[in-house]
Amino acid sequence: ITMEFVPGKDLWTMIRDEGRMRPARAVPILRQIARGCSAIHELGIVHRDLKSQNVIVDENGAVAIVDFGLARWNLGGGFTLDSIILGTPQYMSPEQASGKPVDARADIYSIGIIAFEALTGQLPFDGDSPIAVAMKQINDAVPDLLAKQADVPAALRAIVMKALRKDPAKRYPTAVDLEADLASAERLPT
Repeated sequence: ITMEFVPGKDLWTMIRDEGRMRPARAVPILRQIARGCSAIHELGIVHRDLKSQNVIVDENGAVAIVDFGLARWNLGGGFTLDSIILGTPQYMSPEQASGKPVDARADIYSIGIIAFEALTGQLPFDGDSPIAVAMKQINDAVPDLLAKQADVPAALRAIVMKALRKDPAKRYPTAVDLEADLASAERLPT
């Protein structure tokens, strides 16, 4: 297998080594993730395993999304692997964890998880087994840890929480919409 070398450090390692990110550092990264997802969604591709380990940040702050091993083209109708639960449960949307068909809004949920992780330094859901985590993604409310971060403005918390809505119809309809709100939040004082 030949793969392009992407220099930098994955976002998970950055958070593990440096701790939670201040909004001024996290939001530009999140905006780039949203723009990258927008580009693949326009091609009809859903990543399905978007997580902080699959986001590489180089020394200049440029972001690359990697590992499209579970990505699927949304061809409409026909057989896909949507009914098989694939992905990382800590970043998986409720519909994906339920084995339901997924679309771009599943990636938007995953961006919400990445945002939560970057801004708090921890994941919203964890458990003793992948099934336990998947059940929390489906049933449990997102813990109110963002409100405990004094430097995270209410508007940014609202953006993250909208991306993390359980019902995909109540999330951002596109990554473009998410990125636009993140751009507005980037200009907010902290």
